[in-house]
Amino acid sequence: MQSEEMKSSFKEYKKDICVFFIHVKNTVSFIAVCYWFFYVDFIGHHLLAAKDKSVTKTNSSKVKNYCFL
Repeated sequence: MQSEEMKSSFKEYKKDICVFFIHVKNTVSFIAVCYWFFYVDFIGHHLLAAKDKSVTKTNSSKVKNYCFL
C-alpha cells in the first residue's frame, strides 16, 4: 500500500518538474527574444543615427511595449 502511494506521489512530482522546466524554458526564450530585439534596436540606433533618428525612436518604443507590458 505504501509503495503505491510513493509511486503516485513520484509521478505527480515528476509532472510538476516537467511543468516547471517548461515554464523556465518559456521565460528564458521570452527574455532572449527581448534581448535580441533590444540588441538589434541598439545596433540599428547606432547605424541609423546619422541617417534618420525618428526610425530608431519608433523601433525602441515598440520593443519596450513588447517586453514590458
